[in-house]
Amino acid sequence: MIECKDIDYVLAIAKHGNISKASEELFISQPALTKYLKTLETRLGIELFYHDRRPLTLTPAGELYISYSKQIAVLKNNLENELTDYKHEEMPELHVGFSCTEIRPYIFSAVQKMRHDFPKVNLVLTELRSQEIERRLKISQLDIGFITLPKHDPDIDAMLIMEEDILLGIPADHPLAGMGTPYLSREFPLIDLKLFRHESFVLRERGTRFSETVARLFEQAGFTPNVAVTARNNLSAIEFAEVWGLCVLTTRAFINNLRTPGSMRFFIAGPTPEQLSIGLAKYHGNPLSVTANNLISLINEELLRDHR
Repeated sequence: MIECKDIDYVLAIAKHGNISKASEELFISQPALTKYLKTLETRLGIELFYHDRRPLTLTPAGELYISYSKQIAVLKNNLENELTDYKHEEMPELHVGFSCTEIRPYIFSAVQKMRHDFPKVNLVLTELRSQEIERRLKISQLDIGFITLPKHDPDIDAMLIMEEDILLGIPADHPLAGMGTPYLSREFPLIDLKLFRHESFVLRERGTRFSETVARLFEQAGFTPNVAVTARNNLSAIEFAEVWGLCVLTTRAFINNLRTPGSMRFFIAGPTPEQLSIGLAKYHGNPLSVTANNLISLINEELLRDHR
């Protein structure tokens, strides 16, 4: 078993390449540190330093040990800082940005649980476009964000969290509402968007990654849609479509926002289906806090539970 004290001692020896200087930094005697290192190497069953070289030089195993030790030291420091906040009854804050995608309900559910389990944590949620989330991460106004991929800023790190199909919604009394063919193991049937070239659509305003994906669908279908209404988000889009009997491109999460369940029929839009990729984003080089990791773990649990 490796202890935190082991890591601190080995990092100090590697830093100075000298037992004497390392012992001064650690405020222990040189013989005690020499004995400690020998005991540690015996316990691990491998040498971390070439003891016949001056200054002391890391072995390949020592290089590996130091690589992981530095990461652990950063996490340890972050943990100590956050625990200090709790000790002094300061409220840790976590600023989270999210775009209007299917990740929303999973975030909300995880936040509700986290507020119950960690009442001292102040969670601040802000709904924004993906591009704005990236900008705010870069200037430290957000700690983490959930964006539609691909990311645009090279200084932003992003990891895929989930993918969602682009769905075509049409009125339940539409002549083509009974069409569509089963598609793989998906919940919704596939239908060719070309069949709707003469219909009127509610579309999201341009400038979003969702609208870029939808534009590719229409390009594949070979026509420019007749846009009756432009909506700022998916919630408004599906409401307009239901009330005015229009076609809409949306995703699974927003079907639950219908005023009258069953008033519309939904299909995976083809001929070549498109998906939105949702990612977790942070500014490059910024470590995730304990609070952020807790929230991410809860969101992953919600996703796993829903997709079993």
